[in-house]
Amino acid sequence: MKYIFLTLLIFLNCNCTNKKDNSAFGQSGSRNINKNLITLVPPMRRGECNFENIVDRTEYLPLYTNDSVLISRISDIKATEERLFVADYKESKLFIFDRMGNFLGLIDHIGEGPEQYKRLCSFDIDPKLKKVYLLDGDMGKVFIYDYYTMALNEIIYLPYKNVDHIKLFKDTSFLMEFGFREFSKNKKKSPNWVRYDFRKKETSDSFFYFLNGDIAYRGRNQVAFSTYENKLFYWTALGDRVYLYDTNGLYEFMRLDFGEYSIPEEVYRLNYSNALLEMRNKHYARLERFYELDKWYYASIARADMSAHFFYNKEHNRSFIDLSFMMVKKGDFITPELFKISEQVMCGYISPEQYLNIIGESQINIKLEDNPILVFYTLK
Repeated sequence: MKYIFLTLLIFLNCNCTNKKDNSAFGQSGSRNINKNLITLVPPMRRGECNFENIVDRTEYLPLYTNDSVLISRISDIKATEERLFVADYKESKLFIFDRMGNFLGLIDHIGEGPEQYKRLCSFDIDPKLKKVYLLDGDMGKVFIYDYYTMALNEIIYLPYKNVDHIKLFKDTSFLMEFGFREFSKNKKKSPNWVRYDFRKKETSDSFFYFLNGDIAYRGRNQVAFSTYENKLFYWTALGDRVYLYDTNGLYEFMRLDFGEYSIPEEVYRLNYSNALLEMRNKHYARLERFYELDKWYYASIARADMSAHFFYNKEHNRSFIDLSFMMVKKGDFITPELFKISEQVMCGYISPEQYLNIIGESQINIKLEDNPILVFYTLK
């Protein structure tokens, strides 16, 4: 009898140790699966987008500062009814404008002092409490500024460093993403993102990428979270899935089927440099950004040879993809980058030179060295 019991014990142990979890995420060795996973197939061909099917109205907004305070590159945009917050991660600055484009102020506290940040990595706003949260991921600090005066109110010291993104969640928590880190199989692997309650100073959730965490790479696209109504979405840096997060866990929400351009699972198992090289050589597609709007799902798609905007109409089950947005024509183009401003409005930007070509040099006083021009798209 004891031999039978021993054999059974060995059998069960082998089953447990050899079982592989092929999900993208795990939480303490488990995962949540959404049975209502949405699968969308972007038409990866030119000529699929009709501008009039997507955009109802286009508006342009110059951002007025002075010659000594200019935006070098727009990294992220967030908006409220009365403010526009424009992040320039290259220069580690946050510009604040009113909704008419008038310059209100600048957060530019770079330095080594106790109330200064080393590098601005990410930011979020709390319209209800009128606060702005700036992340210095290198030092593991979050700086909280007043919404109106831009005065520093508080510094939160995180128990983590090398944080790439934060997203305010439930008023007193941050969702934090950690970027690429080489690791040895003999060393304990730290989580790829966590939920941290900064008032209780507790980590309540931690998630690991089982496949592509070792090649987490966002490049210049530094947006990792988005919201719609009471939903919070997250997507990995190299992949095709959108995940829905709530207090019950993390769920697969949507998969983009890129067909022949989908990343094979074996690529995720390669080391960082080899995986990126394989993706470039084979022109594999990846999801860069995702937003849900009132009538649309939007995804920014990237390959080595192209980038595209993908729009899916939720009401009519119709897909549109735009591969020709680099051709700036009057009233009939979509800018290379888009940010969600509201449930119906998205925002991109163009150069002053492109703006002058559209509007006409004689109609407005814009110089080529001025700030980028915001372009607002009200969707149908």
